[in-house]
Amino acid sequence: MAWFLGLMPGLLAGPVWADVFLIDPLHTSAQFAVSHLGFSTARGRFDKTDGRLELDLPARKGQITVQLDANSISTGDPDRDSRLKGSWFFNTERYPEIRFISKRLVFVEERLDAVEGELTLLGVTRPFSFKVERWRCGFHTMALRQACGADLSGTLLRSDFGMKAFIPLVGDEVKIDVSVEALAEVVTPPARER
Repeated sequence: MAWFLGLMPGLLAGPVWADVFLIDPLHTSAQFAVSHLGFSTARGRFDKTDGRLELDLPARKGQITVQLDANSISTGDPDRDSRLKGSWFFNTERYPEIRFISKRLVFVEERLDAVEGELTLLGVTRPFSFKVERWRCGFHTMALRQACGADLSGTLLRSDFGMKAFIPLVGDEVKIDVSVEALAEVVTPPARER
């Protein structure tokens, strides 16, 4: 605690930016929602995430890469999860990973507003964009390093990726929500006063 208090003046002086941030899987989540027979919205998530953020904040440039383990799908029903892993839907035996790679970060002044890139699902890669609902970079007082986080949302047509089972009973349009928290790969403690 004494060490942490000794850093406080440096912490308050302003951020020291790292270039590479690694996604914290314990504080990152990816969820989806789709219409079920028009009566309800079926929801699910992927429990295993990985990825990185390369960021040059002063230049407003960078790249975000997010990988989802398709086998970690969870809807609250093991039987349904098993069906979703099968060949009619995610076909996880053949395509175990879902991947998003950004091509452009869109800033409005200092705020990240959108992330444009490509999504690969079932071996098909298509353009995909996320709207950024919340964005923050700063010093993470628990991890004692720089961190960035965002809430992202977007919509896709699953038929565009070849997932056509039970359309239109199960909706074609799927809403995707991803909450990301990423920690600096290199710990850069704030400089102490000399």
